[in-house]
Amino acid sequence: MQKRNTIGNRLIASIAFMAFLTISVSVIAIVNWESLDDQIQTMVGKNMPTACQLPIRT
Repeated sequence: MQKRNTIGNRLIASIAFMAFLTISVSVIAIVNWESLDDQIQTMVGKNMPTACQLPIRT
C-alpha cells in the first residue's frame, strides 16, 4: 500500500523540515558564538592584560 502524497502531507512534511533546519542553524550559530567569545577573550587577555582584570559592568 502506497502512502498518499496529498497536499496536506506535503505541507506537514515541509513545515517539519523547516523546523529542523531552523533548529540546526540555531545550534550551529550558538556553537560558533561560544567559540568566537573564547577567541576574543584570548586575544584581549594577550593584548590588553589590564582589561581582563577590570570589573564588568552590567
